[in-house]
Amino acid sequence: MSAAPGALPERLKGLFDRAQQGIAAAQFDLAMIYCAGSETPRDLASAAYWCHQAALQGYAEAQFRLGLLWRHGRGLPKASHEEAYRWILLAAQQGHAKAQFELARIHYHGWGVPKDSDIATHWCQTAAAQGFQRARQALANHGLLKP
Repeated sequence: MSAAPGALPERLKGLFDRAQQGIAAAQFDLAMIYCAGSETPRDLASAAYWCHQAALQGYAEAQFRLGLLWRHGRGLPKASHEEAYRWILLAAQQGHAKAQFELARIHYHGWGVPKDSDIATHWCQTAAAQGFQRARQALANHGLLKP
């Protein structure tokens, strides 16, 4: 799944080595580089692979991003609302405010789950309590959670 270190710019080889050693932060950083295509050709399959490796270790930002990759089917065989929900929920349970707000949106719109405004409001309030501005704005606009 991942590019061989020889295909990476010299300055990224150390990052690749740390990712292979199982360092979650390095795995996530490498995933984001592959996703953006900023320092190496864009490779969403490698991005998903390294994001998954970091997510398995409980790295909340990786769990959230992996959930988004699953929702849109980017770098993966197909989109899956179930897998997206699973990973976003894990991040939200760790206090990741963006993931909490995304869960609010998922429940509000019924993306792969039954619509439930009570659960949506709970997650929106949880994210807002952490100061997440989009959640605060959604609550201020009478709970409206726009796509």
